[in-house]
This record gives sequence, C-alpha cells and structure tokens, in this order.
Amino acid sequence: MIAHYVPVVSNSLPKSTITTASKRLLRSYEAEVSGDERVNVPGLSKLDDLVQKILKSKPSTEKAVVKAWLQSPVHPKELLRALRLGKGTMKLDANPNLLQWFRIVAAYRAKNGDQAFSDLDIYYLLLKTNSAQDLTTLFRSLKDSPGLEKIAASMQKSLSGAWVSKALQEETYPVTVYNTLRLQEAGTKLDETPIFRQWQKY
Repeated sequence: MIAHYVPVVSNSLPKSTITTASKRLLRSYEAEVSGDERVNVPGLSKLDDLVQKILKSKPSTEKAVVKAWLQSPVHPKELLRALRLGKGTMKLDANPNLLQWFRIVAAYRAKNGDQAFSDLDIYYLLLKTNSAQDLTTLFRSLKDSPGLEKIAASMQKSLSGAWVSKALQEETYPVTVYNTLRLQEAGTKLDETPIFRQWQKY
C-alpha cells in the first residue's frame, strides 16, 4: 500500500498562502504487514520546487519549466497529485496549471515514448476524480492548444474505441480484451466510458 501526502495548492488562494503550503514536505511510505519507510528528502524537495515553478510560471517561462521538469525524476502522475489538478476544473481556459501539466506530459512522452505514460494511463488517472463526459470535452479542447495537437489526437482516437476491434480482432476471449483495455480501472464510471461501449460491441 502506498500513500502520499502532498502540499495543498489552489488557484484561489493568495500567493502567500500558496507559498506557505507548498513548503510542507511530502511524506510517502510503503507499508506491508508492518514497517514504515520514508522516501528521501531530496526527492521531495525536487517535487516541491517543480510545483513552485509551475505556479509562478508565465507564458514566457513555460518552456524553461518543462525543461527543468524533464531533468527531474518526478513522474507526471506525482506532479498531478502535488498540484491537486485531478480535483480541479477540467477546463483549460480556467486552469492554466492543467494546461502546463499537459505540456509536461507531452514532453515526457516525446522523450520516453507514448507508452511510458499511455493514453489509458492518463484517462484512468483523471477519471478517478472527473466524469467521462468532462474528460471527453477536455481532450477535444486540447487540439486548440499549441504544441498539444498530437496528444489531443491520440487521446481522442483512444477514447473513440474505434481501434479496439481492429487491434484485438484475433483475440477470442472477451475477458482478455476487457483486461487489456483496463476497464476494471473505470470503477463505478464504467458505463460512462466510451471504450466500454466498444467492448460491448466486441
């Protein structure tokens, strides 16, 4: 079991409050039946620094922030949690930090390959705290953001489910297809998921 404690960050808070909150060190631990282990402080400091850079970034400094992040060991999933973007609005024009996060994801995939943080990884991560309809609208809006056209097209293609029957046409067991599509990760939102509807047709 892995638990994470992250700094509370909100766009609605004054800068002084954000600065104070972001200085709180993160604490992560792995617990089996017994035992408690802390991650090293340098790793936490790097994440804290990245959060601060994103919060303070302006259009003119966005590229520098992305470059700095690519040199760190922090995964986009952890950065999303630290920025608490999963629980915020999914409208890009109302949440500039979300747009910056997607730019970081695009850079991460360009460096490590799309499967290093796949479309399904992104989708199911965001689905935990958002509706399927909100995410569909979000991914459509990405195509209008410079530099995010590729990831927008990829996400839309994946969510359309149009590739399912072709990619898995040789698979004869529906349960195997179900697991391949990781539909169990949709939880109670399974019926809302476009990919699930394609699986039903399969």
